[in-house]
Amino acid sequence: EAECYEVVSSLIVALFNVERCSFALMKDANHYTVKQCSVTEDKYSKKMVFSQQDTDISAPLENSAIGHCKDALEALYIPDLAVDSPYWDHTVIRDMGLRTCLVVPILVGNGKFAGTLNMAMKEVDALSRLDIVLIKDIATSLGIHLRSKRLQKVEAESHQMAKEFLHSLIPPSIISKIEHNWIKDSSKSIPTALNNAKDRDIILSNSEDSKEEV
Repeated sequence: EAECYEVVSSLIVALFNVERCSFALMKDANHYTVKQCSVTEDKYSKKMVFSQQDTDISAPLENSAIGHCKDALEALYIPDLAVDSPYWDHTVIRDMGLRTCLVVPILVGNGKFAGTLNMAMKEVDALSRLDIVLIKDIATSLGIHLRSKRLQKVEAESHQMAKEFLHSLIPPSIISKIEHNWIKDSSKSIPTALNNAKDRDIILSNSEDSKEEV
């Protein structure tokens, strides 16, 4: 996921002359954390009452722009933070000297809220309607990639658990006779749920041999 955030933040800063780009990700039902904050000047990386590098420290959704997007599932565009925004996190951004702010929800799966893509600029009303449409498309693509990455991670963990469980049940001497039928996935060997009849015969015959020896 980190690579996704890095690529998107670099793209946003370059394409739209954004002074500050970050990602707010859900930590639990009431809190979020900030990831991959990209800035054009150090003063725009000011801490927002929590460390932007420490993802174990969270910020409250209540009365925040992130919380608004979570509830509305729509982008929030503030053309001038000096007069238009009631949210506490926007107050912090405004105090950095930034005026325009756009917060776009990142949705994964069936519209599940994962967090937001956030950007801020010095210029007042710095984004056009077309800019906002393009940024929404970027957030949509990001959500698709994040879902794919998370599914791959879950699948890999599930396969690893299945492999370990299989090894705990079947002796290594039998495993060596059937492992050639396992699916190769990069550096992992993943069992195929033993649906191969020949493999089952090997296991059963070896089990019977073991009983006879006893």
